[in-house]
Amino acid sequence: MRSILRVALLAIVLTLGMSNVFAQELKPKMQAKLDGEVNEMVEVMGLDTDQKTKVYEIKKEQYIQRAAAYDELGKGTDEFKAKVKEVNKASMTKIKEVCSKEQMNKLYAHKKKK
Repeated sequence: MRSILRVALLAIVLTLGMSNVFAQELKPKMQAKLDGEVNEMVEVMGLDTDQKTKVYEIKKEQYIQRAAAYDELGKGTDEFKAKVKEVNKASMTKIKEVCSKEQMNKLYAHKKKK
């Protein structure tokens, strides 16, 4: 009985913690940057509507996690840089699952031109 309560309590705590991260809204400046980045990806990669929605959610999560790292660790610290690198890598992994190899190659080629 106690173990069931512990598991239930742990599930509740984890759910509340994760929902807090995803419930955060972006500041207008960050929202505009996110919109621009996703729209550029749609143009460059030729994403369909479903892919655009999924990529948007992945990128939004990335922005929220980076903002949380900034608030928690302070910009410029080694810990902040490591966290941002980790968040960016995780986001790209998720985007690779949504997009084709051809679409990803278009994105990489576009980034090289910049």
